[in-house]
Amino acid sequence: MSFSRPLTVTDLSSGEDRRFRRSRTRKADHALKMCEKRADAAKKEKVAAFFTREEHKALADALFRKGRTDPGAVSAYAALTNTIPTKRSGFVAVAPNAEHAAVLARALRGPGINGFNYALVRLDEISGRAQPAGRPVDTHITTFLDVLGKLEAVESSGGEHAARAARAVAVLREATLYRGLIRTFVTHADAGDMADAIHAVGAPRILVNEIDTIAGRAGFRPAA
Repeated sequence: MSFSRPLTVTDLSSGEDRRFRRSRTRKADHALKMCEKRADAAKKEKVAAFFTREEHKALADALFRKGRTDPGAVSAYAALTNTIPTKRSGFVAVAPNAEHAAVLARALRGPGINGFNYALVRLDEISGRAQPAGRPVDTHITTFLDVLGKLEAVESSGGEHAARAARAVAVLREATLYRGLIRTFVTHADAGDMADAIHAVGAPRILVNEIDTIAGRAGFRPAA
């Protein structure tokens, strides 16, 4: 290779300056992209739904299994496992859009999943779900799941009270959480059949009475 003139110190310095400027520009671009990425992650985290790691794993496993026969569970699994970074130790964050939040919330309420947790409240907010009609009835989650399971067994049996149990199950599966309790909204129209259904499966008398009251009935029933 030949040059029209000998290279000088100025030429070499200019080349080094250009390399330095290019390197500095690349570093600045990378720093800007990382800053934007962190800002985007922080923005998403502010509107995210949070699951404990244990909840997230259990629900993901349940949705994966259900997805073998239920296409809706496949979509819910995709929404649940599309996580974002979070600074909350011991938690997993998801930030779905409104449509995906509705799909995931519906699946979490479904049979075989029973994902009634605080993340469900946030998913309802993201999806814009309206509060169900009726008066609120608060129940401990253990009692709620016990009654729900017994009603589903009656529904599956196909007996004379199966339809009544199915209607009660449909109301219960619209539940949410409130201050650590399961909150179900019961209308006057649903309350009579629902009280009969849960009384028949041995629900606590105070719960039966609360729903009887919504139906306009007075007094405690004897134990089933």
